[in-house]
Amino acid sequence: MKIGIFTYFAPEDSGRIKTQASYLKPELQARGVEVAWASKNFPPLRRALDMELTLVKCRADINIIELYSGNNFYIGETLGRTSKLLGKPYVLWAHGGNLPAFTQKIGAKRMARLLKGAAAVVAPSSYLGSWAQGLDTHPVIINNMVPPADIPYRKRETFAPKLMWMRTFHPTWNPEMAIRTVKLLAQKYPSVSLTMAGADKGGLADTKALAAELGLSQNIHFAGFLDAEGKRKAFDASDIYINTNRIDNTPVATIEAASAGLALVSTEVGGIPYMYRDGETAMLVPTEDPAAMSAAIGRIIETPGLGQKITGNARNFAQQCTPAAVTSRWIELLNTLQAKRR
Repeated sequence: MKIGIFTYFAPEDSGRIKTQASYLKPELQARGVEVAWASKNFPPLRRALDMELTLVKCRADINIIELYSGNNFYIGETLGRTSKLLGKPYVLWAHGGNLPAFTQKIGAKRMARLLKGAAAVVAPSSYLGSWAQGLDTHPVIINNMVPPADIPYRKRETFAPKLMWMRTFHPTWNPEMAIRTVKLLAQKYPSVSLTMAGADKGGLADTKALAAELGLSQNIHFAGFLDAEGKRKAFDASDIYINTNRIDNTPVATIEAASAGLALVSTEVGGIPYMYRDGETAMLVPTEDPAAMSAAIGRIIETPGLGQKITGNARNFAQQCTPAAVTSRWIELLNTLQAKRR
């Protein structure tokens, strides 16, 4: 069986976040699946042309197309049409908490037409699964993948005010909420520390300025974009992971934090409540509410048993996201689709 995978494959030295397809590709190859793929090109036009040419030339049995909102949607839509014209079934792999809002922007009929043309729609959570069902399709839920070798687990008996935030410095990920949360925590825990890591998409300067304005320069460390080793060290040095997103789907960073044994405190937006249960696998708080987030962090610090419970439960969830578990689900789906073609 030959599979085509189409998305942005970030080079190792690019400083950009890996897509899920970057993890899936070598896992499928290790199981004997021939994989054609594109593209390493970052500029959207070059990337779109490379994907289109690769899809036409490779003649894969089944094409997997990652589907996002924004400009990347139009690339996915074009690839889907081309695959259909070639008589090749395609799988749409939905990503991004903004897809439901984007669907309203472009029109449900247009999105539904693309989804219904697919041989299968894969969603990484029941959040996007519900979105796809609302468009009269029947999605397959396959968890996002987190390679366990990248994230060693450390069990914590107690939880210090050592926080970690690892997303992108952009309004969508609301880094300012993390700063304001630390300001509130510093009133009770003067030694509170926060490591903030991630790529800058226009919000880093404002975030640093807010930290300085609130007198938190000694409490907050801006680590930049972390490679695998830097990520391991940062997870090991922290006890609590905070996720402040305004929009989200199935953030891999939270699964990585759970794999490392950090207690998760997150805004309850998008797909987060579909992934985590408040008080069981994470502490969930309203968006734009630093007071609620600082209170939830305080509960974990003051009640170690609560932290132990949510980290143990969250780790069980993270183990469903290992390469072996996720790849087996993909192999099962691809074999089913291939059998239908015969």
